[in-house]
Amino acid sequence: MRILRRLGLPGLLGMSMAVVATASAQNTDAPVLAMIEVQITDPAVFFGKYVPGHLPSVQKYGGKFLIEMKTEKPLADAKLQGTSAAQVFIVQEWPSLDAFNRWWNSPEYAPWNEIRSKSANVKLTIASKIVH
Repeated sequence: MRILRRLGLPGLLGMSMAVVATASAQNTDAPVLAMIEVQITDPAVFFGKYVPGHLPSVQKYGGKFLIEMKTEKPLADAKLQGTSAAQVFIVQEWPSLDAFNRWWNSPEYAPWNEIRSKSANVKLTIASKIVH
């Protein structure tokens, strides 16, 4: 896996940063994983509107949820290396980077993206899925 670039994207859909990593800059047909750390600023809106509202658009574009971890407190443990202020950690699998980008820029996701950006701060990492 090669990190292609680190983009400082303040204000982009409520994200502080995005890291894009793929096995090959040319291979947009390989499966990818979206790893998402979420700091919730408005729980009622995030869990009441965004979460149930955006799920059909994820499914329509081929996304699957592999891992979802929720906590009342930030994800931090002195026994583990590193900490995160996130309250939710999600891993999604996408058929390809193109599929993820089609969903991300789709008219179906657009209203939910706006709601999410007003109810949570998100750090998103896209990485190649390595299949052995």
